[in-house]
Amino acid sequence: MRRGQWWEHGYAGKYRIRVVASYLKDVTGLALDIGSGSFHQEYGSDRLVSLDISPVYRPTVLGDAVRLPFKDTTFDLVIATEVIEHVLYPGRMLDEVRRVLRPGGRLLISTPNVASLEHRLALLLFGYFVPDRTTHEGTDPGHIHFLEPHFLRNMLEERGFRIISDQSEFLGLGRWIVPRAPSLIPKSLRSLIFLVAERAGLYDNQLP
Repeated sequence: MRRGQWWEHGYAGKYRIRVVASYLKDVTGLALDIGSGSFHQEYGSDRLVSLDISPVYRPTVLGDAVRLPFKDTTFDLVIATEVIEHVLYPGRMLDEVRRVLRPGGRLLISTPNVASLEHRLALLLFGYFVPDRTTHEGTDPGHIHFLEPHFLRNMLEERGFRIISDQSEFLGLGRWIVPRAPSLIPKSLRSLIFLVAERAGLYDNQLP
């Protein structure tokens, strides 16, 4: 199973495309999709530059997320959906994203939530740890990091980003639960962490 194959089908992939497309339509400069897989073919934007470490999906640029081959402040929007969990040094990736974003530029970042309701129930009831049980080969090492919302938020803020929106969503079992009790289930328990962050000034996040 190639990286992204499961996510590229069904509700998860459609949700990802819908959220990203809603931000792409307002971009007047350039946008960068890091670890794009085949998704860049779905967005239909001539302002999008796709980057991937593998040539399989024919990205615009072959490259590594921790060494982005672009000049400072090149992009208005950076997309990093289901990528950070695969990167050995996620802090370096965020530093690079901030470098290539213009001041006030936005980052769309998502990752599976290791602390989701489904994962908690699977571990509690069945002793089953579910985030990544695939055999990865080639350039993809699989999920190296298993993140939860609080940690990802802190990492973003420490690296010079300000969270402006939380688009986290339920997948799988959660989609059955949420329509029936949305006020009882916080976003911190949703299957997919999906945050929108803005590149802040160097000291903005330290202001009272």
